[in-house]
Amino acid sequence: MSEKNIEIPDLADRIGVDERHVRRIINGERNFSVSEIYRFSIGLGVQPKELFDFEISLKDEYIPPIKKP
Repeated sequence: MSEKNIEIPDLADRIGVDERHVRRIINGERNFSVSEIYRFSIGLGVQPKELFDFEISLKDEYIPPIKKP
């Protein structure tokens, strides 16, 4: 957030949530929901992938096949 020069209270206002809620997510006390990832990315003006400092890559052998009914 410091890269975008947006303060937590401003972000909370932009995305329509309580400031404490934003702080809990930033501090790792609460997990993001998919809708929150979307809202944060819009509020910060970034792509959702920019909110994370890691990349997850799964090899095909680790992904179980989907069972058909």
